[in-house]
Amino acid sequence: MNYGAKGDGTTNDLAALQAAVDAADAAGGGTVWLGPGVFNIGTGTWKIGNANTQHYVNVSGINMTTSKIVCDTSAGGAAIYLNQEKFVTLKEFSIINEGVRGGYGIQLGGDGGVGTQTSGSIVQHLFFQNFWYGVFTSGGIGTSSEIEFDHCVFQLNAYGFYSANFNAVNFLFHMLEIYDNVIAGLYVSTGNATVIGGASSNNGNDFYIAGGNDGTVKIVGFRAETPVGDWLVSNADNYLSIEDCIIHPRATGVEVIHAPGELSIRNSQLGGYITWGGFEGSALTLDNVWVNTPGNDWSFGNQYSHASNPPFGPAFRMTNDTGIQLDARVHIRNVYEGSTGLNVPDLDGVMGVRPSDNMRVCLVSD
Repeated sequence: MNYGAKGDGTTNDLAALQAAVDAADAAGGGTVWLGPGVFNIGTGTWKIGNANTQHYVNVSGINMTTSKIVCDTSAGGAAIYLNQEKFVTLKEFSIINEGVRGGYGIQLGGDGGVGTQTSGSIVQHLFFQNFWYGVFTSGGIGTSSEIEFDHCVFQLNAYGFYSANFNAVNFLFHMLEIYDNVIAGLYVSTGNATVIGGASSNNGNDFYIAGGNDGTVKIVGFRAETPVGDWLVSNADNYLSIEDCIIHPRATGVEVIHAPGELSIRNSQLGGYITWGGFEGSALTLDNVWVNTPGNDWSFGNQYSHASNPPFGPAFRMTNDTGIQLDARVHIRNVYEGSTGLNVPDLDGVMGVRPSDNMRVCLVSD
């Protein structure tokens, strides 16, 4: 407000907000205090970070309810753009698109230079609403990485968080809240992402891991209420770990996890079933897991089936991909099937293929 912002929700405050950030940058770093109010930036973009020079520039409001940035990103622009910034903290305010759903709440960018350019930042206690992408990570050769999201809320977006390409890697989410996002709450295209704690409801998918991901995604201590589609979809040969989670799908016996890559689930309650493809040399681990599969899909008898009729294993489905996946391993320990009350204690095995007709089997050891 020292630079002319009104915070009345009507006056366009973009020039004042930009002047405050530029002054903090000229001072070698500092914090821009939003104070109470609704700061309207219209269709413009507030640029925090400029050509790899504006480091240590922070923005802080009072809380998500008291300090708000409102905008109109219907045409596809970004409300806030962080280009090649390092060591920036954004906290305690909301970013709300008042137009038709579109654009970006925060866009993280890099140019065509080499090295890590957008990194070391913290996004804390921010609320994102009505964007196509709540947070969007982009970049050329330079990367957007080593960024922490702490107690952020993504609601009524198409995608809550979206990592765009292989130059977006290494994200940490504490107490992630994702609600009513049409397509996905968290979309990861590549790299490493860790989620520790949080809750969700009414997302198309809570988590979507796109093809081409060769990193690690880990979800710990998450509670999901009523996802619209599958709770988690993975279309990549990535390494996926789920621990200490509780998942409640909309209906009993629907698919909860679809994953072709390496999959480990431990100490979790799933209100549905798992589809797992298993690429060559990959492994499925189910350790102390509660599942709920439909009808006869829980069956050792169906485990030796022709590829045209996908074979079923205990508490999971193996897909009818006809490719030969050598040395795919299965480890099962203390899996409980809710609809039948059947408990599977311990299984270890190697999944292979009979080349003559692509029959896939699970060879169980003693």
